[in-house]
Amino acid sequence: IVYTIGTETLGVFSAYYSSSPLIISNLGLIFMNFFWPLVIKNKENIPVILGKLDVLLLKFLPVGIILNAVSVTFFVSLYGKEYPLHLILIVLFAVASMANIVFFLYTSLLNIDRVFQSAVICLMVNLLLISSLVIFKDIKIYLIAQIMLYFLGVLFIRGKMKKHVCSV
Repeated sequence: IVYTIGTETLGVFSAYYSSSPLIISNLGLIFMNFFWPLVIKNKENIPVILGKLDVLLLKFLPVGIILNAVSVTFFVSLYGKEYPLHLILIVLFAVASMANIVFFLYTSLLNIDRVFQSAVICLMVNLLLISSLVIFKDIKIYLIAQIMLYFLGVLFIRGKMKKHVCSV
């Protein structure tokens, strides 16, 4: 199945897109409510916090992706038979929304004392994402680009934060 941008595809994309972050984003907000104040109070210990966040994400990501895939499947099925369930879209949307949450966590850490850099990174990632959709006109490629860009963004932010901490 080839997905190009059209009215039908946009409808399917919207159904999957609105379904993918429903549960995970709420869990992310709950996590941020206790994580953010903790980080602010201990911002001099960013390397330790990064290490603990890495371990937490490695343990939670597989569960989060599965939970998100189940959520996407359930919510998209509520739209009716006009919105078919495609395993590849379920998986890509589940992984992409988890990648979005992880990217948000790391940009939040960068926002502690480097708001401008965080804004530039977010702007660049979002411009590249929009470009991938405009150029390729394919939802699957857009989602793969989103996963890759968020992953690269996290690696870049981690490198910036470690370099900044080492130079202080």
